[in-house]
Amino acid sequence: NIASSIVTNTMQQRIVLPFQNATDAWSANGSISKYVFPLRTTFSGGILWQSNSSNQIQNGILLPYKTISTVYNVNADTKISNQITFSYKATFNQTSSHSSAQPIPSAVKQFVHQASVDYNPMLNMFFRLSGEQYFTYQQQGNNLKYFFADASAKYRINKLKTDVELSAVNFLNVKNYSALYLSANTLINNSYALPGRIVMLKVMFNI
Repeated sequence: NIASSIVTNTMQQRIVLPFQNATDAWSANGSISKYVFPLRTTFSGGILWQSNSSNQIQNGILLPYKTISTVYNVNADTKISNQITFSYKATFNQTSSHSSAQPIPSAVKQFVHQASVDYNPMLNMFFRLSGEQYFTYQQQGNNLKYFFADASAKYRINKLKTDVELSAVNFLNVKNYSALYLSANTLINNSYALPGRIVMLKVMFNI
């Protein structure tokens, strides 16, 4: 079968036709990890490559599309002291789609930072701070930037077998988020309404 699309200014119709067709999908990935004793840190990285080829009919014209996605990531997990640990991860994702009918390929690039710090000053007290930064670049349209941060503090009362935890999720109060997805001749923009900052106090105990 083959997908057929009819696109106008007011409507998009998509049907599947029982024609002979061929699609190809290839992927390859690799990773590496190394622990450095003097730094008490584990460094790791990886790469993922994916290629998809397909044919589509759009407004009566046969268009071959090829979509290539490449993902790079690096990580570092370190134990700064017996009380403090730090984790960092960076991911770069590039997706491009091209057809012989298009002089310039479509592309979406996203760069994501993720970091967290855990602090345990005592055996029964825990603190955590984490953040994520998203940067998305598209050729046609505005770039997207978002930063999320969470924090929590937890105290364990051993005699009462009780944990008291205060957490703040999305404490920078981000209320809207958009994500782009590119495949063949389709660029999808998913928009989400977020509840914003959430502060919660929890008490958990064992009977």
